[in-house]
Amino acid sequence: HALAHVNPLFSEKGDLTGAVNILIDLSERREIETALQNFEARYSSLVDNIDGIVWEVDARDMRFLFVSKQAERILGYPLHRWLDEPTFWQDHIHPEDREFAISYCQQETKRGLGHKFEYRMLAADGRIVWLHDFVSVELENNEPVTLRGVMVDITDRKTAEQNLRESEEKFATVFHKLPVPLSITEIEDGMFVDLNEEVLRISGYTKPEILGRTSRDLGWITEEERSRVKQALSERGRVDDMEITLLTKQ
Repeated sequence: HALAHVNPLFSEKGDLTGAVNILIDLSERREIETALQNFEARYSSLVDNIDGIVWEVDARDMRFLFVSKQAERILGYPLHRWLDEPTFWQDHIHPEDREFAISYCQQETKRGLGHKFEYRMLAADGRIVWLHDFVSVELENNEPVTLRGVMVDITDRKTAEQNLRESEEKFATVFHKLPVPLSITEIEDGMFVDLNEEVLRISGYTKPEILGRTSRDLGWITEEERSRVKQALSERGRVDDMEITLLTKQ
């Protein structure tokens, strides 16, 4: 491939006498353009397949310069809104997280430090989406000019953590309110890690006197009964309907 330039030559009388032909080899430029196009296609494919929102922001006014297609899948808003609305990100942070997220990002950006933080955003369909945002800061003359990062959807993890907390709270409520003595001990050494009020009432001990100790330390049962309990645990993995004598505090 070549680029041709043809310039006519005229005599002193103005008659066309010839032409100067200039040919510029375009092969190298075409190769560079093709390589660049291939690189951009591979880069675009990589970015769009990352399981998170890849983004770029002007650090001076916090306007989005780029956002990957995953943003529409995760939050549901058209991509052009991220780019066209100057405060799109700020406006769609959950109200309870908005002040923290904005101030923290601005603070760390001003210091020129990369940072990561978690916050909630409101999706187009009203869902609450938890994001873990990884941010890098590009500096020029020690001034932040560009932020780049990836927002990873961690909603499932946060939901699982919340469900676990709620289950633990329900268990603790039932555990401490049941009108029968209940305790939790370590498997290895039988050390008490938790107990309810009924245990305290029956034994006569306070909670600090029991936690971190074993029934042997407290002298609650005889060595013979301890052996029977350990044997049942070893053979069946549990103890059912075994009568023992509990020695209370003197």
